[in-house]
Amino acid sequence: MMKDFHVMPYVEMDGIPTFADSQLRAMYDKIVDEEKGYIFSDGTIPDREAFVKMAKSTDTSFYVVYHVEAPVLIVWLNRFEGAIARMNWCAFNGVSIRTKIKAGRYINKLLTDKVFDLLIGYTPASNEAAIKFIKLCGGNVIGTVPNLIWDDKEKVSKDGVISYYKRGQNEDI
Repeated sequence: MMKDFHVMPYVEMDGIPTFADSQLRAMYDKIVDEEKGYIFSDGTIPDREAFVKMAKSTDTSFYVVYHVEAPVLIVWLNRFEGAIARMNWCAFNGVSIRTKIKAGRYINKLLTDKVFDLLIGYTPASNEAAIKFIKLCGGNVIGTVPNLIWDDKEKVSKDGVISYYKRGQNEDI
């Protein structure tokens, strides 16, 4: 049930953050430890401190989706244009795929119902598991675009898939 999910945004109120820097560093470490560091392949987040800076940036909306008490997804939005944002996310190990999909559908519906008309994502075309997950979470895949994604380690552009979530598309949740 969706009531089992809750979303915690990164905010500071009176100088008190919802996540301490040490918690953000631990999230980065978890992403890397679970071998999901490819989400940082463009080189914009090369280390823990860059991740902390990104999460706290006023140019980013950062969220953690919890199922009961366990973190399931980290979501960050950036590159805002009106009611459109670029979506980045990572699903953690340790929960069932069914729970991850429900969490993904939940956050997408929450964000598109309450704030955004459209969320756009870029995914390496070689990451078939992520593309399948996007579709299972209600995402629409536009197609593959040559040289869409920069791989900073290899210093080469790679093919990427553009996907989106739009307001009103997940009414069944």
